[in-house]
Amino acid sequence: MGNQIATAKAPNEILPVERYFPLLPATIFEKSLGSTRFLKVAKAKNTSEQQQVVKVFVIQDPSFSLKHYAHEADSAVFIYHRQTGSHDQLSTVSVQPGDGQSSLPGPSVYKYNLYDRISTKPFFTPIEKKWIAFQLLSALSQCHSQNICHGDIKSENVLITSWNWVLLTDFAHFKPAHLPENNPSDYNYFFDTSRRRTCYIAPERFQLSLSRGSEVNLFEPLTGGDGSAAHSLTHAMDIFSVGCVLIELFSEGKVPFNLSQLLSYRNGAYSLWKILDTISDRHIKELLQSMTQKNPSHRLSSEEYLMQQKGKGFPVYFYTFLKSHIQSYGSLSVYPDERISKLRKELPTIIKNTGVTKGQDGHYEPLVIILEILTSAIRELKFCEGKLNSLSLLLELTEYLPTDITLERVIPYMMYLLEDSIPKVNAEAIRVVTTTLSRISFVPRGEANLFPDYIFQSLDNLANPNNLVKVALAENIAVLAETALRFLNLSQASLDIQHNPIDYEAELRTLQGLIQVKVVALLSDSDNSVKRAMMHFSIAKLAIIFGKQKASDIILSHMITFLNDKQDWQLRAEFFRCVVGVASYIGWQSTTVLKPLLEQGLNDTEEFVIRESLQALNSLLSVQLIEKHLVIKLLEQICPLLCHPNHWIRYGVVACVTTIANIWSVADVHCNISPIIRPYLTQQAQQVNRLDVLLHCLHDPVPRPVLDFLIKSSHLNKYFNSLEDRRLQRNIAKVGQLPSYTPQEDVVNQMSKKLFSFGLSEEFEDRLLRMKDFIIKLNIQHKVGGPTASAISRYDLLHQPLASAPLTNRSEETMFINCTVTTPTSVEKESLPHVLSV
Repeated sequence: MGNQIATAKAPNEILPVERYFPLLPATIFEKSLGSTRFLKVAKAKNTSEQQQVVKVFVIQDPSFSLKHYAHEADSAVFIYHRQTGSHDQLSTVSVQPGDGQSSLPGPSVYKYNLYDRISTKPFFTPIEKKWIAFQLLSALSQCHSQNICHGDIKSENVLITSWNWVLLTDFAHFKPAHLPENNPSDYNYFFDTSRRRTCYIAPERFQLSLSRGSEVNLFEPLTGGDGSAAHSLTHAMDIFSVGCVLIELFSEGKVPFNLSQLLSYRNGAYSLWKILDTISDRHIKELLQSMTQKNPSHRLSSEEYLMQQKGKGFPVYFYTFLKSHIQSYGSLSVYPDERISKLRKELPTIIKNTGVTKGQDGHYEPLVIILEILTSAIRELKFCEGKLNSLSLLLELTEYLPTDITLERVIPYMMYLLEDSIPKVNAEAIRVVTTTLSRISFVPRGEANLFPDYIFQSLDNLANPNNLVKVALAENIAVLAETALRFLNLSQASLDIQHNPIDYEAELRTLQGLIQVKVVALLSDSDNSVKRAMMHFSIAKLAIIFGKQKASDIILSHMITFLNDKQDWQLRAEFFRCVVGVASYIGWQSTTVLKPLLEQGLNDTEEFVIRESLQALNSLLSVQLIEKHLVIKLLEQICPLLCHPNHWIRYGVVACVTTIANIWSVADVHCNISPIIRPYLTQQAQQVNRLDVLLHCLHDPVPRPVLDFLIKSSHLNKYFNSLEDRRLQRNIAKVGQLPSYTPQEDVVNQMSKKLFSFGLSEEFEDRLLRMKDFIIKLNIQHKVGGPTASAISRYDLLHQPLASAPLTNRSEETMFINCTVTTPTSVEKESLPHVLSV
């Protein structure tokens, strides 16, 4: 590098790089990375399956010696390993002479070089550019502290890992330090191997004196006999090259110099001000101006630049925390799952030490760097825990990150996990995506079609149609639909309609069609847990999204079919919990459909379903959605349930009565309500609109064992005929005279004795007759095989408050409950359970 150089003698024949691998028995060729007259590069692996990059230098002159270069390479490797915790320089591993060639294998641990990464989406944010610049100066400082110069720093020799860790590679200690000014062939041979025509070597390396002299074979030693010419490289030369690389980085890929421009710059005929003016950060611009000074004595050292920019161009946390912390993730021995686990534990510390804050004006930039560590590991995760942790981390980071970062860098990885083979991961991914998108309040112009083109298509291609995944989708489909419509509205508001005419109605119909397909599939699913989740979490919101007509034709029509499932009481109960929201939105048109459905629920074999149907009726009454003549008919049907032993059912009936009384006029109450409820009260109630008063005036309920026995009886009609005859005899008996009862059949006598042993007395016979239609319907359903008893003991329901009832023992399936518990007033009977307010 200190010798006189004229023109190069080119090799007689240029062979492909794979032709030289037979001379490297411990190295397996994978693919070529490029070949030039000077070096040939290939991707390879060794016998231990470790990937390597191999550079082959073909020796044309047998007298050419590699001893000095092997020594230089060994020195670089020694310094690389001696730097404790240093991962900023990727040095060659060894020099392996072969027969007429020499290979320089090195580790392959990067994803991009800087040149490729600058033009690859997602593009660097300002903080990432500063982070890369900081690392590059730190790497150069480490080299210069050991008196090692690189000699050929350019964007192709700056490697970037998938988590944006910088590696400085391809140390060019074997290339000449000085070149002839007026002969580009030597520059092209040694430095323009990529044929990009860029030139980032310092201007002082071009010297006019080198062009004089006779031709010299390039394959003679490039250094003096003692090898001292390598030291003609200076730190300032590397500083200039790094400055050029950073200009390319901060100017979005603009090339500061080609060879002719650099020579003009050396002679004062070219300036960088046009490119530097495109850099908005004042501190970074001043840094780059100083690093690319034409006079090497005006350039500072890399360490001085780092100190100068602390708290200015580079945030303080780069120095105090971030570099050392992220360096701990760079070890090749740390598996992706371990990296995610480590990041999950340390995220609160990272947020604290980097000063991250939430809000529109929050300080989020450090988390953009941390996000790359997370996302770089996601595709390599092996275990369910690691994938769930990564989703949790992504969701937590979106609380701090702005919309554009979230949509461009977070959502794709959430959607990637949506396609995972583990159902639990799929389900959690659906929830995380839904939550993340629902937080977004601004839609960038390029993301207007995010839902129809990306989100919903990904949901169509779910890898695992497991019930757990479908339940998660059912839980979140309404929120996704709402968010999709909001995205459409926000994107429409941000567009210039005159220049971007978009048919909003057409877009809306397309979106509703996509949502409808998914909703119908979920409502028609064979698994009832999916249907229950759909109704509990999504059905009312979806009705609003579809509009009244489709809510009636699609949603309500599918919901009605759920009542046909006689084996799943939870599904039927969920129907009555959710039908009010849909019916209220549709309006009075749904009344004719709802009445028979309510009647079916009031006669259900499962008491929880009866209770939910009463609650639904009460809600419909409160919004006056049922016409008055239908209200009276329904009231006549539900009042016999005031004799029911289930306190929840009795309470539900009383709640319906008081709701009607509070809406209707006093005259309507006394003419229509009081006559119906009077037989069920111990005394005349004047304040029918008060819940506590009616509860206090109720007759005692029919004993639970009596009701259970009658429902299962095979002689029920005979027994009710006997009760009607006994009531007739009581009514015709004179005052003070005992009624003359007709002798009963043996089977009826046996039933009576059994029922009296259960606590039945004459005062309960009239109440049983009032419940006759209800009991007969349950008896018929019992005969045809329908379920008539809950898994919970009826006796337990009578004596346990709601809050302590063992609901979890009813079924192994998921039960969706959304309720609050309040304490009954002091005037309520002590036997009443805690009041259920759904």
